[in-house]
Amino acid sequence: MKKFLAILLILSGISMVLYTPLQDLYAEYNQNKLIKIYEDTHVEISESEQQEISDFYRYYQELQMKTEYESDKNDAKPKSDKDVIGIISIEKINLKLPVKNSFIESEIKSSVGHLSGTAYPGEQGNCVIAGHRCFTKGKLFNRLDELEIGDSISVDYNSSTFSYKVYDIQIVEPSDISVLNAVDDEISLTLITCHPYKLNTHRLIVKASMDK
Repeated sequence: MKKFLAILLILSGISMVLYTPLQDLYAEYNQNKLIKIYEDTHVEISESEQQEISDFYRYYQELQMKTEYESDKNDAKPKSDKDVIGIISIEKINLKLPVKNSFIESEIKSSVGHLSGTAYPGEQGNCVIAGHRCFTKGKLFNRLDELEIGDSISVDYNSSTFSYKVYDIQIVEPSDISVLNAVDDEISLTLITCHPYKLNTHRLIVKASMDK
């Protein structure tokens, strides 16, 4: 019994000695976490990048109007009420981003957007996701041009993970909306961003099909 009490007293003493350092470490961890969140969401944006964001947003809106028109004609599935509908991941380029059902101009720097009127992930048809290439290295769709035929893309949606394999990469004019077209009976994914980086005269299109 005495031995047990002695061990208990020793452990209590160690706990008291370690309590303050551990508390400080936890506080520092939380501080760094908050700083990281702040830095990720309050990035300085130059006038030129703000103009590019505005240009991309107008482009996205034009695509959105086209797909909504088509969905009205075809009585397609209505838009989800959710804000973030999924997560897109591309391991090769260390990408993991929230996918919004659509986005407003101020959100283009932190997410990518699904075009309503196109298929949702895992559904038959063409799921179209558009994203900006910002000036911060490695952010958003900046590294999309590093993808090659055969690379994998995954999208988490509705508690499921859907895997796609890249089969085509194109550079097209902004006016080319044929990239929105679906192929009969195909479950596909199309990623759209500006190209070339910081010039944005064209659009980079990455097409992938369901990995079987």
